Amino acid sequence: MRKFLNLFIPVLVAIFLLFSDYKFSYLDSLKKSIATLISPVYLGINLPSQLYSWINEQGTKSRPY
Repeated sequence: MRKFLNLFIPVLVAIFLLFSDYKFSYLDSLKKSIATLISPVYLGINLPSQLYSWINEQGTKSRPY
């Protein structure tokens, strides 16, 4: 029974938060704050992919002779 409650309570809280955010937009300021905090991490993680794409573009450009 305890294992069931350990799983059920977080799921119930998550569903409640999703519903309340959808219905009343209580969490908009929290979402904006989290997005602001996470954006440097996202940029750092995305940097190797962008660098690879840029290097690939530089290698495929035709050179005028």
